[in-house]
Amino acid sequence: AVILILTYITFLPALKNQITNWDDRVYLMDNLMMMKPVSVATQYFFTHFYGSNYFPFPQITYSIIWNSYKFNPVIYHEVSLLFHLLNVALVFWFIYLLSGKKIEVATVVAVLFGIHPLRVESVAWIAELKDVEYSFFFIFGLICYYKYIKGIPKNILFIILVFIFFILSGFSKPAAT
Repeated sequence: AVILILTYITFLPALKNQITNWDDRVYLMDNLMMMKPVSVATQYFFTHFYGSNYFPFPQITYSIIWNSYKFNPVIYHEVSLLFHLLNVALVFWFIYLLSGKKIEVATVVAVLFGIHPLRVESVAWIAELKDVEYSFFFIFGLICYYKYIKGIPKNILFIILVFIFFILSGFSKPAAT
């Protein structure tokens, strides 16, 4: 909990950010499909590239937010921060397992991941929601893979989950694949 609070406080200023004139305009302001009902937008984003990219999950997330709050930038930043906090918790869990359940190691790594300046762009820039969403599924997949490798006997459920999280990660950002 302390790690999550520290991360939240570190990124609290990002909630004051506005919509930028970079990719935010392309993915939010100029994206007329996002303004359609979520069911219509979902079908479109799964079957089309948008802005020269294919990442339906962030686009669907934008659509859900837009249909509820329009262009209120605080909400978009809160969603990114929420995903980042979930990622910090997942990093803690993964490193805890990987280090042989050493809580000190997991704590240091999770804190560094949580507050590291390289994470700022992913949280503070609305268009980078794809990064925190893909990381969420990717890290979950890593945890499932670890569970599969360490399981005796091997539990096929974990390798199926790895595949599912890999696909979900790919739907969030092409770099996942």
